[in-house]
Amino acid sequence: MKRRVMLHLFWSPIEFESRLYRETAASLQMQLFDEVHVGAIGSQMHAQNEAHASGLHIHRQQVPMLSRTAQQASIGRLIKLWRALQSLLLYWISVIRLARHIRATHFCCHNAFLLPITAVCALLFRGKFHYSPHELESRRKGLSGVSRKITEFIEWIFVRFAENIVVVCEPIAIHYRNKFSKSLVYVIRSIPLANFDFTTNRVTEHLEKWTNSDPIQFVYQGVLAPWRGIDGILAQIVQIKVNFFQFKFIGKGESVQNILAHATARADVLYVPSLPIDQLLTETAKSHVGVIIFEDPLPESYVYCLPHKSLSCEVAHYPNKFFEYIQSGLPVVVSSNLVYLAELVATHNLGWIVDCDKFSQFASTLSKSEAGEKLTAVHRYAARETWEREMQIYHLVYVQ
Repeated sequence: MKRRVMLHLFWSPIEFESRLYRETAASLQMQLFDEVHVGAIGSQMHAQNEAHASGLHIHRQQVPMLSRTAQQASIGRLIKLWRALQSLLLYWISVIRLARHIRATHFCCHNAFLLPITAVCALLFRGKFHYSPHELESRRKGLSGVSRKITEFIEWIFVRFAENIVVVCEPIAIHYRNKFSKSLVYVIRSIPLANFDFTTNRVTEHLEKWTNSDPIQFVYQGVLAPWRGIDGILAQIVQIKVNFFQFKFIGKGESVQNILAHATARADVLYVPSLPIDQLLTETAKSHVGVIIFEDPLPESYVYCLPHKSLSCEVAHYPNKFFEYIQSGLPVVVSSNLVYLAELVATHNLGWIVDCDKFSQFASTLSKSEAGEKLTAVHRYAARETWEREMQIYHLVYVQ
């Protein structure tokens, strides 16, 4: 029987790609592939070849755009563009060599601008071609009007050659089905591996942990940046006068210094640096309520990822932190402008929906006993919506 070898194409150093690690472990466990590799990028600081615990073989091509000099603000725009083109060419060459060396039979593209080289590899080596964007690629943060048009054009040309498309939620699946007339679009949500057993009744045990004299603790995890609403949350925390309250931030980003300044001045603001996903859920579970609050106007990528109430478009996805909160056993509070997520929370009684400018008022009045009333519904949902169940969809994606 011919060996089945997957090669992922990913424009990333592959340092914190938990979704890719979970997919690799699942596909090897279900014997969908004999080997799983990823063609990645890196700098002098990264190992060229690395074997991850999930079974993923990581192969990094050093690229000029990740060099220390390329990161300097003084570098001119034309030089940055030239280094980006150099980097892309080096990556293309390395991926073709890698595909030939490992005898890849399947190719999975994770970035729209890598669709051309993925299609070329599939054609050269007579393999199957899959597309797995992690968000709506043409609306990613930082894309200018020209870049967006180029991304849309690349997708329009090459998506039609893909065997199928894998996305993180149904609304994005609808976008691809409608725009490209693709019927084989699968949804595999970003659900983490659970650290806790929700199949038994842990609600009483969880409530007992909450009956101590510690203050109610809210937690936000992920990218800590102004465009993620962090500065707005900090501004509201300052308005909270009650003593029985804490807010913990977990992650990294440009707002960390602002968070640390507040943490120095206030005992109710805590900061924890980024953690691996297994440690992240354990740390998150120490809190009581997960927070997903975004101020208006939403960044454009979030307008499409988490639709604003003024949009008729239902293109959306679950932020990773939503399922990380749920799999940590926490109810969540979401801002009302995140219509898709708010509807999910309301339908399953998983937490609360508040206007983004009313968070401080909500946090000032919520008690641990009120939060505890949501635990039964949260635990029931967490027991049902698991990665072990979700990963079975890979049978449909890769075995045809």
